[in-house]
Amino acid sequence: MFRGTFVVVAITLLIANTVQAQVQANFGSVAAGRDIVNSVINIGVDDLVKKYKEDAQDLKQNNADLRQNNADLRQFNAEQITRLAELQKKLDLNERQIRSALFILGETNLSPDQLAPTLVQIASQYKLLRDQALTRPTDSSETSTLKNDARKAIDTGDLAGAEALLAKVEDLQRAALLNATRNLAADVAETAASRGEVAMTRLRYVEAATHFASAGNMYAPVFDSPKALDYLEREADALYLQGEEFGDDKALHQSIERRRALLERLPRDKMARDWARNQHNLGLSLDTIAQRSSGAEPILLQSIEAYRDALQVITRDKSPLDWANIQSNLGSALAQLEERSPGSGRMEEAIAAYQEVLKECSREKAPLQWGGIQTNLAAAYLRIAETESGTESFELALKSFDLALQEVTRERDPAAWGTIQNDLGSALSKLATRNGDQKMLASAIDAYRASLAVKTRERYPYDWATTTYNLAGTLSDLAKDDSGVKLLDEAAISYRAALQEITQERSGLVWARAQTNLGNVRLRLGRLRPGTADLEAALAAYTEATKEWTIDSSPLDWAMEQDHIGDVLFLLAIRTSQSQRFQEAADSYRQAMAVNQRANRIFDAARNQADYCVVLWLAGDRTSDESKKSEAQQSCQRVVRLAMAVANAGDRMPAATRFQAAKILGDLTYKFVFVRDYDEAVRIADFVIPSFPELSWVQINKAHALMLSGKTQQALEIYQGLISGPDAADFKQSIRTDFQQLRSLGLNAPLMETVEKNIKD
Repeated sequence: MFRGTFVVVAITLLIANTVQAQVQANFGSVAAGRDIVNSVINIGVDDLVKKYKEDAQDLKQNNADLRQNNADLRQFNAEQITRLAELQKKLDLNERQIRSALFILGETNLSPDQLAPTLVQIASQYKLLRDQALTRPTDSSETSTLKNDARKAIDTGDLAGAEALLAKVEDLQRAALLNATRNLAADVAETAASRGEVAMTRLRYVEAATHFASAGNMYAPVFDSPKALDYLEREADALYLQGEEFGDDKALHQSIERRRALLERLPRDKMARDWARNQHNLGLSLDTIAQRSSGAEPILLQSIEAYRDALQVITRDKSPLDWANIQSNLGSALAQLEERSPGSGRMEEAIAAYQEVLKECSREKAPLQWGGIQTNLAAAYLRIAETESGTESFELALKSFDLALQEVTRERDPAAWGTIQNDLGSALSKLATRNGDQKMLASAIDAYRASLAVKTRERYPYDWATTTYNLAGTLSDLAKDDSGVKLLDEAAISYRAALQEITQERSGLVWARAQTNLGNVRLRLGRLRPGTADLEAALAAYTEATKEWTIDSSPLDWAMEQDHIGDVLFLLAIRTSQSQRFQEAADSYRQAMAVNQRANRIFDAARNQADYCVVLWLAGDRTSDESKKSEAQQSCQRVVRLAMAVANAGDRMPAATRFQAAKILGDLTYKFVFVRDYDEAVRIADFVIPSFPELSWVQINKAHALMLSGKTQQALEIYQGLISGPDAADFKQSIRTDFQQLRSLGLNAPLMETVEKNIKD
């Protein structure tokens, strides 16, 4: 705006000087403009133009000649020629320019007082046009030629021709600008991508993704190219690695978004392999996020679809090894889906997929890949083993792990070797739990520690955290003898360490599980050690888990946490003699019971009700509230009648259902000891033990009831039989823990010391 105004003013002054008039203007101000009337600028010109306007009819008759700029002065009368000469002199224009200007003026419908200023304005524009049409050193030869031709057209008054020539100049300049922009954008993109690769090398995947995104954005939205697609793919790759290695679920979701955006821009018909590769990688991201999510079946189905889409392009006959890789990952997704939704037969489909892969990916041709398939096969057998009563599938899993480790050695591929060691540890731990084999648990711990030796926190933080989490669980399982406290302390330390990497923000589901398991360990320690520190820590861990598992988002998990919280509050009430803790525990059990009842989880609700009635009973007893005690007694009896009816239903109920009812009754025998209803505890135990001998621990509760009711000899015989039998270590630990808890409730008997001495000896 300022620049244009100043130029017009300067030219206006030039014209004014030709008529010996004085006009002054400062830079940026307007000394004269098109709306000025009777200015000195118009003196002389005004009269000439007014007179010329009287000849408008003659002008219109000569429009065609004027437009073509080929008329000469002979077509005008003497008076007109004189006026034209005077205008040419006053406006500093040549003959053809004057005629062109007058022609433009003749086409207007201006009032008489506007004719002169408008003509002055047109003359000023002519001067500006001559200046702007000058060539520059940076112009190309073609541009210079066009500019020179445009200047000539301006000089001859051929404005239409000048405009057409300048349009060509603009087209050339825009093309040059676009090309320069393209080249500069490509340079910037390449530099940004190089920074991304540096960040990838430094394992800073979020930074790398940012750089790759910046590189890709240099190509949009003006134009697209294969390079832009490459950068978008690298961004998705970096986000996937951030999610996979660091447990960053947000990054995984972002990688999925980027991958889908990329697939929309990749034409399958023209870039088939690129399209298939990204379909496969989309499947990997979905598969990984599904492993960390509850209700992940829809995600797994999307993963399976992505793998199958990739397999439409990457076929077995054209690319056997690539096909084998995708097929193997498809098998893993199918296996995981079967684990989430049992009974679909997908585990067998997964095993069949792995076996087909092994036909293409032989041990001789690709030993490391063959070893990886053996690992996947082992994991599938392991999942089948968890649903079977025998150990055949466990044995097949261990055999596959052994084969895998023959090829995938620590020297060849330390990271893959570490992964297999982790998976082997899981298999050994599960089989040991099935068989009650303490030595196998110790072997599982060795496998986990071997994995941690190569899967370090610095290089593989999420894998390290996962293995540390698994190690903590196995340490907890191993803690059954006199060294239990030490192992449980180590397990608690391991869980806390894992939680430094497994955060709620990164992986909420796994975080909540880890918090729950940490709470379980601290609760066990709280039962073994005096004081309240372990119990308070357990309460804190369970409460943390409810931040992820809310009653709205995960009601059943929330109910489980409420049940755990009730257990801790109950023990705190006993340790601290704070009656309100009993009521708080009762409230937690009641809330859990309500959720389980709505979900039709009958046995979980019955267990909650059994716990509720006992703590309510104790709360009423401590506060001398007979109404609470009465309500609690009635609630307990309802649970007993229901559980006995189910447990005694015979063939009318499935065996598993009857067994669950018997377990609830077994738990109630211990709780009736708490409330000093020893006869009821013995009655229920005598109902359970003959029909369900596998629930041998119920005998401990019966012995407690007999001892506290004064039937010392009968109790002693039961205790001695248990601590000298095949499961003596477990029974000794349980008896010690129970005695400690009974004493906290004020329940004591001389026989306790005798039994404890026998256990120690």
